[in-house]
Amino acid sequence: MRVTEFIGRQLNQETVKLPMMNCESVCKMCGASIQEGVHVSRAVKKTFTDYAYLRHPSDMLCLNCVCCMGKIINPETGKPTFLRNFSFMATESDLILLKRGDILKWVLNPPEPPFIFAVTYGGKKHIAFKSRIAENREYFIITTDTGDVYVDRLHTRRVVDVIQPWYAIIPEKAQTEIQPTWFTKGDILYGCKRNKRIEDYGIEKYMNENKQIEHWRGTPLLRLLVFVLNKRESI
Repeated sequence: MRVTEFIGRQLNQETVKLPMMNCESVCKMCGASIQEGVHVSRAVKKTFTDYAYLRHPSDMLCLNCVCCMGKIINPETGKPTFLRNFSFMATESDLILLKRGDILKWVLNPPEPPFIFAVTYGGKKHIAFKSRIAENREYFIITTDTGDVYVDRLHTRRVVDVIQPWYAIIPEKAQTEIQPTWFTKGDILYGCKRNKRIEDYGIEKYMNENKQIEHWRGTPLLRLLVFVLNKRESI
């Protein structure tokens, strides 16, 4: 099954207000044979830059591809929005728009396949038609607006187990409004330069954990995990 079909069938296609035309053609994006579609000039905005995905010899787009690029109805608010504004999980029976605080639990415990997992860092770029259908919940790809992230679930759990204590709330500050963590997300990505904070956390503990994190720095996986990491209480 094509990616846009997998996603598009979960969307309310009645929200598409563009004129449908009868045709005997293929979709310019996904290549599906179609008897009706939307002309590319009506569905693709001038700001669109992913022309490499419009690779088939046609001037028409199927409804599934149009839905993946166009307006959808937010199931929580009932208001029109764009799929590109959200991270999402698509299964055979549902499309879930994800809040950042909920993403990590899906990374560590994805649904039974097949599914599609997409995470946006900025909420501005199309990623739906770039995504992949996962057939294995132990090894899968998360599509982001900066590229694919390859997830080995067991390995990913090990990474989280190391970085999560860094982003745990300092016990003495747990009742404050800000609830500061031992280290910032920037510290996880690039290392901490504050000697006092390292001393408070424990120099030996910091050095041992930092050595492990250093192995993952600069990888798409660590960037994703830090992006979706949530504060928690220290153990």
